[in-house]
Amino acid sequence: VRPPAVMDGVPAPLSAFTRADDATITRALALRALRDDWVEQRATGSDAWSDEMVWYGPAGFGIARGVEQYRAGLLAPMHAAMGSVATEVDIVACEGTFCGVFGHINFTQVGDMLGEPAPAVPRRSRLRFSFHYRSDGERIAEGYAMFDLPALFAQWGIDLYARAGGAADWVHDIRA
Repeated sequence: VRPPAVMDGVPAPLSAFTRADDATITRALALRALRDDWVEQRATGSDAWSDEMVWYGPAGFGIARGVEQYRAGLLAPMHAAMGSVATEVDIVACEGTFCGVFGHINFTQVGDMLGEPAPAVPRRSRLRFSFHYRSDGERIAEGYAMFDLPALFAQWGIDLYARAGGAADWVHDIRA
């Protein structure tokens, strides 16, 4: 994953080098994108995104260059798998044109998700996320996402570390 396309501070945005108005705008855009993309599950995605946006997903998700790739590659499959979505926002921290949002997406799994088939009886699940946004004017230009997939799969009775085989030994060693 490459760093943001701009540097508004070293190594991260600093109040002395940013405008408070930018943080207010970016916060509103970030929260609108979260609501539109995940809770309301708009097929077109949020209009908070620039058409030329770049979204960086965690390992296995990849990069979406442009809002159409973001909609088709991330939102469409997630929307098909998630019903009755609600978000819990634990932290929102914004500085200048950057904003980080940390929380949980609560949903009922109603379709195949991340390679796991939909259960016979839909189940409630909770996905921890950290989303980072960078605005450029009145739109989001870049987004970065992290998902706690091991915790999500554990809710489904799946140990991703054990599934990974030899990697599980290494992970357990560093936890000790």
